[in-house]
Amino acid sequence: MGERLVVAPGELDGAWAGADIIVPGLPSRVRWTVRSDATLAALEQASRAIGRVEGAFRNTSSSIGGIYYALAISAASSASLVDGKVQWSRVRQHFLHDHRDVKGLSGDALAAALLRQSVGLGNATAHGHRDPVRRYQGALDAWPSAIGSEGPLPRRFARELAADLASWVPHGSEPPMARAALAMMTVAAVDPDCGSTGIAARMLFSTVLEDAKGVEEWMCPPISWGFLAEPKDSWQRVASVLAVEGEPDPHAVDRALGEVFLAVARSGAASRYMVEHAGRYAIEQAGGRHSKTFTPRQKLLIDALVGLPALTAGQAARVSGLTERGVQRSLKVLVAAEIAEVRRTRKGEEFFVATRPMTMWLDAVNCYPLPGEPWPKVQ
Repeated sequence: MGERLVVAPGELDGAWAGADIIVPGLPSRVRWTVRSDATLAALEQASRAIGRVEGAFRNTSSSIGGIYYALAISAASSASLVDGKVQWSRVRQHFLHDHRDVKGLSGDALAAALLRQSVGLGNATAHGHRDPVRRYQGALDAWPSAIGSEGPLPRRFARELAADLASWVPHGSEPPMARAALAMMTVAAVDPDCGSTGIAARMLFSTVLEDAKGVEEWMCPPISWGFLAEPKDSWQRVASVLAVEGEPDPHAVDRALGEVFLAVARSGAASRYMVEHAGRYAIEQAGGRHSKTFTPRQKLLIDALVGLPALTAGQAARVSGLTERGVQRSLKVLVAAEIAEVRRTRKGEEFFVATRPMTMWLDAVNCYPLPGEPWPKVQ
């Protein structure tokens, strides 16, 4: 399984100190042999929570406002796991500006960059590849991390991992959510202490869960949000369980899987309400499910304005598929209908927000009950 890789610095390496790292085994070789009652119960709760999230999305299927809002929650919570709480008003400011070099970003700027990447306004995407190997390679490259071209691992490991996922994910014997969790844990084990590697690992979880038919596309609960509800070191335990030389402890693997399943259950229990609220609000703003007041692309703009923190005209064109002139006309229509309003940055740059924007309260993940449990007492 995990192998220690030691590379000593040479005369031409200058100040480079060399490398001493654990190369984790491929996910198809990890076995979930110990299956405790607690972990199986957590898996059942997670599965039920995902079913409720899918139901919430289907209840508002004429709008993708809930999908946008779920992606916003995912970005904010993933950044919070790395750098503590983010402030949504500051995320909005950073979201309007495209940081081409995302390495080194933190806090609010990190959350904004993650959200741009998730909604197709970034530099790469894991979606769209028909070839499964290229799809997973794209997922691994979608965010700079220790597994990327500038990380400590040989580049061949990323290629082997992509090929392993492509052959194992559709046909593996483990439950779909366990396969997604093991893939995430493998990537995280490359550098358990690296925030960017954790981000890439959690992104991969959603991709694998979709491909393993564990959830409908774009309907995966924001797993990072669930880890915010867990004890502070929960993610660290999950990330490091496979970062060992030789065979991992099967009891530790079982406990880590249990923590992943609970994170999914907590996230799903809360996001069910959030995404349905966002979707229904977007439908209401558009005049109802069957209203012909607005064109289909204008309704896409309404969805984006509801679920995202803000949009420039250029971003609005990209998410709606409208031309530059077309998006300007559509935005004027939405402003006249009091669905959107125009604001300006300190530099005088124009951007658009929903007249009644959604708020971002990440602590809400602690306010909803897990499937089969009573409502929690919130202070």
